[in-house]
Amino acid sequence: MSNKLPPPSQITLISNAISADPNITKGPTERETIIEYVKKLFEIENEINVLKEDQKTLKEDYKDKLDMKAVAQVLRTVKILQKVESRSTYDNLLDIIEKDLNLLPE
Repeated sequence: MSNKLPPPSQITLISNAISADPNITKGPTERETIIEYVKKLFEIENEINVLKEDQKTLKEDYKDKLDMKAVAQVLRTVKILQKVESRSTYDNLLDIIEKDLNLLPE
């Protein structure tokens, strides 16, 4: 079996015939698309892991300077407050729970 390529004129004819055929999809093959997707996905996952390690290192660097449990609780509270539609309603409910029901420590 010969590995010899056809002459350029024949390659052009074949290429034109393929391009004109509506049953032949243009662009990357499904295999190439899957490979491209998975590579990009792994790159993102690797970046996420690097960021998680950076976050862990940052917490480690500040553990002797800050009360990290308190900081974590404050950050959770801030994230909750960012989702609250009415801050005054939230504050009123918190006040009732805190003072009238005595559910929160002083």
